[in-house]
Amino acid sequence: MDLSIVIVSWNCRAELLDCLQSVVRYPYSGAQEIIVVDNASSDGTVEAARQRFPAVRVFEAGVNIGFARAANLGLKAAKGEHILFLNPDTLISAGSLDAALRALQSRPAVGVLGVALLDTKGFLQPSCGRFLSLAALLWSTLRRFVERTRVRERAGGGRLWNSSAVEEVDWLIGAFLLCRRVVLTEVGGFDEDYFLYAEDMDLCYRVWQQGHTILYFPEVTVIHHGNRSGAQKWAEKREGEIVRAELIFLRKHQGRLAALGFRLFAGSLFFAKGLRFWFRAGGQTDPSGIEARRYWHMIKVCLGWK
Repeated sequence: MDLSIVIVSWNCRAELLDCLQSVVRYPYSGAQEIIVVDNASSDGTVEAARQRFPAVRVFEAGVNIGFARAANLGLKAAKGEHILFLNPDTLISAGSLDAALRALQSRPAVGVLGVALLDTKGFLQPSCGRFLSLAALLWSTLRRFVERTRVRERAGGGRLWNSSAVEEVDWLIGAFLLCRRVVLTEVGGFDEDYFLYAEDMDLCYRVWQQGHTILYFPEVTVIHHGNRSGAQKWAEKREGEIVRAELIFLRKHQGRLAALGFRLFAGSLFFAKGLRFWFRAGGQTDPSGIEARRYWHMIKVCLGWK
């Protein structure tokens, strides 16, 4: 088996069916398999996937175990020499899988390859970033506070970008991660301390630590609708969950003091900004009230209350 495609799903039936249809319509030219790991969806995802795509192997986790654990279940079941972790809200185009796999196979030093992600309208999304650091987090948090900008929506301290050039990067957005099985075995797959968010950055960090290259390959493009499951599960608490994942990364890779420093500094700024929105709020559905609740959840995460 050349390629195993692992898709983790949760309550995104329509998006998953479209994704599977695109992979079936534009398959890899060699031997491939498709594996879906479902995190206890309640929208008929499993039944619909099995009915429309009987060749797809569908595994039921039973409960929502998060992305990292579900992806590792798919990795364990996969038979391919190369593993593609693909989000269910993506669409593959003709020749994409062949081009991405050729790029990986022709570069022995590369452990993980990602592609250019396009939004629903065809515009480039940020697809790669620099590793999280305490300095980057503090700077981006302070900048948002001073400039009165809204909280970030991705891990990475605001240091995300897209490019038209093939280049080595620190880490890649996990919507399309093409990996060598031998490298995944070497690092032990995804770190299951992450439920959702920053697990892609953590994987790339550990792959990089082992001396492998992380490659951004924009000659291949994939449509990525983005954040369908996360928005359903957490809604206004989503940014707080991103902060939680960032704290896990800092503690694991920069030490407890770095994580504590961010808790204290960012928590103070989140409190000040949340208080400002609270005073402006005219009710539960008022935009300022919604922002105040966002920041309150982020404060609780920083303080370890939730």
